[in-house]
Amino acid sequence: MTKNERDISRIVTRVKWVIAFLPLLWIVIFWILVLHTFLKVGHWPKYNNPDPKEIGFGLYSFILFFGLFFIWIVSIYSILFNLIEAVLYKDWRPIKNILLVVACNLVQFLFVRLDFWNLMDWLYD
Repeated sequence: MTKNERDISRIVTRVKWVIAFLPLLWIVIFWILVLHTFLKVGHWPKYNNPDPKEIGFGLYSFILFFGLFFIWIVSIYSILFNLIEAVLYKDWRPIKNILLVVACNLVQFLFVRLDFWNLMDWLYD
């Protein structure tokens, strides 16, 4: 393996790890929005009070609205590419990346689905 191939392999590996952790990054951004809203209005956000589109945090809202679906699509492709890599090269190291992608997406799914604080109702109203 040449130096250039090793460099490309390292970059691809880092991109795969970043993709694996995107769902957790989404949760962090969500809580940053909630805390900023709390500091701005003086109480925890609840359904339609305040409307998340009207509080002036456009970048957060954009990332949260479209990021949720984008992350799931990218994760599906990541799993497929890791499976293809594992089968083609008969190397099962990508399996731990697949398990990490699945675990992080499961955490995000449960966070959104269980919605203990009814904050998803507030965000997506």
